[in-house]
Amino acid sequence: MSARQARAAVAAEVPLLLVISGWGSWLSQLRMGPNAWAEDLVHDIVRDGPKSGLTVLVTGERELVASRLFGSIPNRAYFPLGTTEEGRMAWPRFAATKPLRGRAMVSGDFLDGGAAVAQFVAPPPSTAWPYREPPNPARRPFRVEPLPRFVRVSDIVAQHGTEATTPTPARARRAVLLGLGGDEHEPVWITLPRSGVLLALGSAGSGKSSLLTALPLLNPGHQWRSPPQGTDPDAFWADFRRNECSKLVGTGTILLVDDAEHLSSATGLLLAELPTMGFSVVATAGHSPALMQRTPIASLARAHGSGILLGRTSPTDGELFGVRVDVEQAPPPGRAVLIENGRTRPVQIAAPE
Repeated sequence: MSARQARAAVAAEVPLLLVISGWGSWLSQLRMGPNAWAEDLVHDIVRDGPKSGLTVLVTGERELVASRLFGSIPNRAYFPLGTTEEGRMAWPRFAATKPLRGRAMVSGDFLDGGAAVAQFVAPPPSTAWPYREPPNPARRPFRVEPLPRFVRVSDIVAQHGTEATTPTPARARRAVLLGLGGDEHEPVWITLPRSGVLLALGSAGSGKSSLLTALPLLNPGHQWRSPPQGTDPDAFWADFRRNECSKLVGTGTILLVDDAEHLSSATGLLLAELPTMGFSVVATAGHSPALMQRTPIASLARAHGSGILLGRTSPTDGELFGVRVDVEQAPPPGRAVLIENGRTRPVQIAAPE
C-alpha cells in the first residue's frame, strides 16, 4: 500500500481485495503473540487502502462491532439470521427482516449514507472460491507464498542470480546472506555485529551445523575461519589464538564456532576475547538453562540483541534476545526465526550442496 501511494499513477495499479474472515479469531491470535503490531497495520490498510486501489472485506461477529477497527469501516452489512439479542446489542436499530440466508441490512457510503434491506448473491454450488479464474492483470500484484521446506545455495543463485550473493553498497560491510524469507521468497541478509557475536540456537538436527557450512558458500566475498572437519575444536581455537589471531585482526575475518556449549571452559574464555579484538563471531549452541553461565560468548550475543532460532521452538526461546517468538509445530530442518532489532521473521536457511 505504501509503495502504491508513493507512485503517481494509482489508477493504473491492479485492484486488490484483502479478505479477512473471522476478525475476532485474528484479533485474539495477534494479541496473544509477538505480532500485536499487525493489528495497527490492518487499521492503516482499512483507512488508507482506497486511495491506492486496495479494498478490505472483513467479516466477524460482535468482536468486530466492538473493535477499534469497526469505526473505520465505511460500508457495513448486518446479517441477523442465527444471531442472538446479546450479539446484536451493539448493532444499529433496524426494522425486522425476514430470517433468510443472505438477507442483510446494509448501510454506508455506497448508499449515500442511507440504509436498505439487501439480499446477497449465493455462491454457485460445488464451486470453490473465487468461483472463476480471475483475469491476468497487466502487472502482477505481490505474491504470498509459504516458505519452501528446503532450499540449496545453488537454488538461490539460480533463482536470483549472482547478485543475490553479493552485498550491495547499501548493505553494511558485514552483512551476510542466510537464505530465503518473506512472502515472495527474497534473499534474507543479516548484519553481523562488529566486535560481537551472532548466536544461532537450536536442537539437534535443526540445521545448526549446516548453517555454518552454508555461510561461506553463500558469502564468498568474506573471509572465514573454522575448525577443519575431524580436528579437535579446542585445540584449533587455542592454536588460532596463539599463531594466527594477530595476523587477521582488521581483515574482517569472520569466525565460525559450532556447538559452543560443548567446548572447554578455557576455550570459552578464549573465544570471548576474540570479539574484543575486532572479530565477528557466528556461533551455534543448543538450548540450555545454563547456557549463559557456561558459555561466555552467549552473554556477548545477548548484548548485541540479534540472533537465530532454529527448529522447533517455544515462545520463551527468544527471551535470550528480549523477544517472544511464534511456534511452528513441525518445522523442517533449516527453518529459523531471525531476530534483529527487536523484530522477528521466519527464514529458510540455505543448505550446502
